[in-house]
Amino acid sequence: MDIIQQATRIPKLKYIYDIDVSRTSLEQFNYILNNPYEEEQMQFRLFAIALEDIKTYCANTTTPCMLELGSSGIDGSYYSILFEKYFNYVCNIINTEPRKYLLDWVRVAWKNKHLDNAKLIHCYTGVVNDVCGVHEGQVFEKDSTPRYSVSELMKMCDIKKLHMLHCDIQGAEIQALEEIINDGAFNNVLYYFISLHNTYAECSSLLKETNIKIIYAHPNQGGHGDGLLAFKNLNFIV
Repeated sequence: MDIIQQATRIPKLKYIYDIDVSRTSLEQFNYILNNPYEEEQMQFRLFAIALEDIKTYCANTTTPCMLELGSSGIDGSYYSILFEKYFNYVCNIINTEPRKYLLDWVRVAWKNKHLDNAKLIHCYTGVVNDVCGVHEGQVFEKDSTPRYSVSELMKMCDIKKLHMLHCDIQGAEIQALEEIINDGAFNNVLYYFISLHNTYAECSSLLKETNIKIIYAHPNQGGHGDGLLAFKNLNFIV
């Protein structure tokens, strides 16, 4: 059975806007996995399959680690919430947010959603122009926002291996992916879930020389009108 067939067999998901914060750990994760919005079903089903695989890599000896780029804004950090609940709060999570005026709001939202193990870093990743549009036209000022690559973020947080990289950075994913390949850090990440913003061809081209297993690839059917490129790195260095 291939991974798409597996995904269709997973119970429907619960959209996290309706998360019940009275639930904890695997109970809450399973609750989320049982009733979702239609547009979110496939990406979270695939994510759940990836988490099952990640668990086998960690096997009580390695702490699961995740980096979520550009997804911590208003009503965000969904992947991080699922990651934390699935691993029963024993994990390391990094989130980045380029909009400085949202940082305090994000921290409050995390507290309300019981997202306890995530570290929030004010920065952006990739190459942008004078301003970078994020989330429905909201922008941040490049000159006053630190820029860190994935490799730099991992070093800052003393993380040697990432089990999951989720990227939703509104078009800068091309440069972020190119950079991690050129840095020689590509094989330090096991799973990549990359939201695409008219960048399907460019991102696919960058991956031609890599040893990966495509889980899902579509230019504009990955949720909220974005595309999604999800894959497992078969050369991941354990």
